[in-house]
Amino acid sequence: MINIKDILQRLIAGGTLSSQEARDIVVGISNQAIPDLSTGAILTAIQMRGATVDEILGFRQGILDTGVPARLDAGEGMPQYFKDYPVLYAGPAKTP
Repeated sequence: MINIKDILQRLIAGGTLSSQEARDIVVGISNQAIPDLSTGAILTAIQMRGATVDEILGFRQGILDTGVPARLDAGEGMPQYFKDYPVLYAGPAKTP
């Protein structure tokens, strides 16, 4: 079991997660074992400094380990919302 308080303190201090910790976080989120407020704080801290390769690999493994099929892989169509409101991403904003 991961200690959310320790992870949050480390992330706030600029630390990183191991791939195993990142995997455990994704599994904990999908199992609803991690509260929403903690999930938001963890994701915000990672987003503010950028994810490391180990974190990305751990997140990927956690997604694969949950066994939840993606909508399209499960034979479901693209949700209408995404058809009506496509999101385009051109990278991080540049300062003038």
